[in-house]
Amino acid sequence: PLLKVCDFQLNVIDEIEAHRCWIKCIEVVNDTTILSGSTDFTVKVWSINDMGKLKQLNSLDNGRGVVVIKSKNNTMVCGCSGRLNTWDLNTGQITFSFHVPDDYLRVEHLHMIDENVCLTASTDFIIRQWDFRDSKCTYEYKSHNKKIFGMVVDDYQMTMVSSCASYLNVWDLRMQTCRRQYDATHYDIASIDYNANNDTVVTGSLNSADRQGIYLWNIDEEACTPSLFGSPENQHNGTVWKLYYDSNKIISGGKDSCVKIWDAKTGSLLKAESFVAAWVTSLVVTPNMLVTSSATGDIMNFDFSPQQTDNKNTCTLQ
Repeated sequence: PLLKVCDFQLNVIDEIEAHRCWIKCIEVVNDTTILSGSTDFTVKVWSINDMGKLKQLNSLDNGRGVVVIKSKNNTMVCGCSGRLNTWDLNTGQITFSFHVPDDYLRVEHLHMIDENVCLTASTDFIIRQWDFRDSKCTYEYKSHNKKIFGMVVDDYQMTMVSSCASYLNVWDLRMQTCRRQYDATHYDIASIDYNANNDTVVTGSLNSADRQGIYLWNIDEEACTPSLFGSPENQHNGTVWKLYYDSNKIISGGKDSCVKIWDAKTGSLLKAESFVAAWVTSLVVTPNMLVTSSATGDIMNFDFSPQQTDNKNTCTLQ
């Protein structure tokens, strides 16, 4: 498995051996550091300079296969089977270690509200809130009846959106209540992202012939019928595993190994490339870069810079 950096022509300008096994998750810290978590039990810390050159800074042994990682300032949280570990990135040491209720449960989604509080979604269909200061779970959100495929949080509005094959739920984290629940039975949700500016959720479907594709949900409405985003012929060929959504663009990664960039306002497909050898497992976007990983362990790093082109209907990948 390799860590790769590409230029504007998608030529590889740097290539580093990354992990021995499948990379499950990636996180970008302050646009200068990349964290990669793998089933080889390690989290690796990489620096990236202005020229796109990568350098490994550290390798952290998590003790178990890493499923999801998130960071806030210099604190990183790793979710894995039966355990939740928090790390100090400055010292490279574990500061807290929590056991989830059952060793067979796996933490699959994670969000850090601040350095002391995080939310996790596990394979028992429950979302839990953890307080590192008290070393315990302080609340459980129970509404899903199947595997939770997505969990996104807007820290400013304290709104959480979560999804499974049956429901799309909107939570008020201040009141700790489910504000809205939408029937998602016919949309086979595999991935989600949330744009709080217009109260819209984008979802990607599993590989089902009748509802395959990317859909938009207006969660400001009590009753919401999602609409297909983009034209049918431009949809991914198979499951849409990862999504990113802001006011200008939607970026999707699928089982077909493609990364696609869309105009969020018009639904036009701006760019589509097969960057990886297998399906896309992680996708993180910052103002300066797009980072993806694949099931084979490759990480690819691109500079997402729409301001560098005069054509407002196109985007540039580096």
